Amino acid sequence: MSESKKGPKIIFATIPLRAPSSHIPIASLAIMTALKRHGYENVSLYEINILRPKYEQTLEYFRQQKPDIVGLSAVVSTSYAFVKQLSADLRKMFPNVLIVCGGNLVANVNVLMGKTEIDICCTGEGEVTMCEIVDHYVAGKMSPQDLGAIKGIVFRDEKKAMVITPYAPQLAETDIFDVDWDLADATSGVDRCFSDKFEKHGTCVSDIRYYDPKRRGKTLAHFYASKGCVARCTFCHRFTKGIRYVPVDLIEKRLAAYIKRYNVGFVYFVDENFGTHPAWLHPFCDMIKKFDILWSVGGIRVNRISAESLKKMYDAGCTGVAYGTETGSEKMLAVMEKAVTLADNYRITKLTPAANLTYGPQMVIGMPGEDEATIEDTKRFLSAVFTEDPFYHPANLQVNYAQALPGTPLYESGRIKGHIEPTLEGEEAYLFRVSDKNARDLDATVNHTDTPHLIWKSWGQQIRVSANYAYIKKFGLEAFSLRNRVHSSPFGVSVRDEHGNTFFFNAKTITDMKGSFDDIKAAIREMDRDFRAGNIPGAKESHNILLRHPRFCYHVRGLMPIYTGLKEMRTRGLVAGSRNFLEYFAYQLKKLTRNIMVVKAPPDQGISLRKDVKEGSERLDQGEMAALRAGR
Repeated sequence: MSESKKGPKIIFATIPLRAPSSHIPIASLAIMTALKRHGYENVSLYEINILRPKYEQTLEYFRQQKPDIVGLSAVVSTSYAFVKQLSADLRKMFPNVLIVCGGNLVANVNVLMGKTEIDICCTGEGEVTMCEIVDHYVAGKMSPQDLGAIKGIVFRDEKKAMVITPYAPQLAETDIFDVDWDLADATSGVDRCFSDKFEKHGTCVSDIRYYDPKRRGKTLAHFYASKGCVARCTFCHRFTKGIRYVPVDLIEKRLAAYIKRYNVGFVYFVDENFGTHPAWLHPFCDMIKKFDILWSVGGIRVNRISAESLKKMYDAGCTGVAYGTETGSEKMLAVMEKAVTLADNYRITKLTPAANLTYGPQMVIGMPGEDEATIEDTKRFLSAVFTEDPFYHPANLQVNYAQALPGTPLYESGRIKGHIEPTLEGEEAYLFRVSDKNARDLDATVNHTDTPHLIWKSWGQQIRVSANYAYIKKFGLEAFSLRNRVHSSPFGVSVRDEHGNTFFFNAKTITDMKGSFDDIKAAIREMDRDFRAGNIPGAKESHNILLRHPRFCYHVRGLMPIYTGLKEMRTRGLVAGSRNFLEYFAYQLKKLTRNIMVVKAPPDQGISLRKDVKEGSERLDQGEMAALRAGR
């Protein structure tokens, strides 16, 4: 060990997410801060996720640094392939290096312990746990008996069997996301988390307040006001229990320092469950209004927000919100265990436009129990969303297929049904399959429904086509096409003012203008008239056929499974394609026969997937993994 008065050399490394991200590596920085305050100063961060170096450059970095301890931050389970490769190469370079892994990938700790070179996994927050691990390392107390005293870890004993210690106590609300930003400043790549380019300012660009000259040159940054969630959705996993909100006075202190250090003018709150309690949210709004910044929110519960709260948020500088509405089906809400009603989903379609906030529904389809009837329910819901106000365009719709990640009932359902082979090798094969893939990559996503593959795979397009047509039917093709043309123009945007009026213009031209905010608003109105008259500089037709020919696509939507099958036959071969067509036609014949015989099944009300999995789990060998698979 290269011991010094600063302690062992510890390097944290972020694992690349599925797509390049500018999210601040808050978990790694918080653990590093805890280690530094604990007396270990020889701590650094290698920001692989942001820097995206070639793999050989990554290995060369570690060769030069010669670490004693490496902490891998695997915040998503789709990082398995990278974690396995890097841990193996680190072991070859440094046979005695201690490799610790944390993050949601640890929900499959059986695979990590059995198939990789990871020494220790952390099963929860790492601030306290990592300090204890390093203390044991420095004292030379690394035997299984010694490590067993540390809560919240998994390691191997002398016989290579897994030892899972009880969960560690969770941090107090005043201690979560506590970061020494000097550590961030010393890390190459973290400066990219603070963007001063207007096109990267998210929903802020859709709010006319963004174009006030006083905001020019300000950066956009991510911030965290709470940790956890009040629900336990069956497609979601976490190692934290419940929700903890950072006290408002502490947020004020942190935010003031943050704004000053990084010239922040726009904040994106990355919380899963922002503002659940009005007793916290309303004082928060009063506090943040004093900073005169613009901000948006990444996750709000549809059943815990009111018209009063949304209006108060807008008045305090909020520009947009995101809701995990997920579905328009009451049955699927029960399967997902969303703990909301369909009426809650419909309610926010009216409340949010009324508060002048930007939002786009985020949908999850393809959970077990999903069928053509529930998809029709979702289409009806989205028709309500996109016929409430012309400003809310279907292009903002996000449709994701359910992706089974370790530690979720959806993953366990996949194991029970055989979509994921319930063996160590089978689970590893599945982790390789989804590595570096997102839920929109259907070639890596499992069909968890009883619906034929071709119909299942066409659902996403069918939903979008129906949303587009509903918008056109209510507001006209011209309004639909205008939004598409504006956003295909360089720097073209649509914004709302404080009165709910919509304007289209070239944002780059406006942000280069001099003059007062009143002058700029006048220029926006003038440019809007040109845009509406068809004078849209640089505008091109969208390459997306669903946007270019929305009415035609709607009328031929019934042929989408056939179109999908022909594409797959070309890409995956005649045998695989023919098998999909046989399944599709057999399903259609069975459905036709059932209709002729007037056999009508009773409506399926749906039950929580967690309950369904529990009843079928006796077929699986849960063993010592049961607690981790259940999550918190």
